Amino acid sequence: MALSLTTAETGYSNPDLADVVRALWSGPVPTETTEAAVAYAIVRQSRWVVVCPWCPSALYAHSTDKRFFCVECGNAAVGGKWVKVEWPPNPEEIELSLSLRAVPHTRNWEVGETVADLAVENAEHGGDGASGLVIAR
Repeated sequence: MALSLTTAETGYSNPDLADVVRALWSGPVPTETTEAAVAYAIVRQSRWVVVCPWCPSALYAHSTDKRFFCVECGNAAVGGKWVKVEWPPNPEEIELSLSLRAVPHTRNWEVGETVADLAVENAEHGGDGASGLVIAR
């Protein structure tokens, strides 16, 4: 069910995260990762994204390169270094539960929500499994 970032979304096939940052950021690409902060992978409208901890920007979450660099603020709060991204331990279960929602903009998950929470929301709003969802990850 998971889909890696596509050429149409990024301009790269199977993009290296540093290459994506180079294409979107005019400054230097970080060479170090800080331990001083962490960012979190969440689902917004059927896509795994990382919301910047310091500004309202966000980028696609990369499931194999679990770092984040904001191309808006440059992670200035941590000296322009990469930030580690924490993923939930069960992304496949989250995707499966969200796949029951027919309307793409309702496929959202935040840190702290459980699969049981998503199931309750699905029951309340008629999630029936007929969506054919593919979540970008």
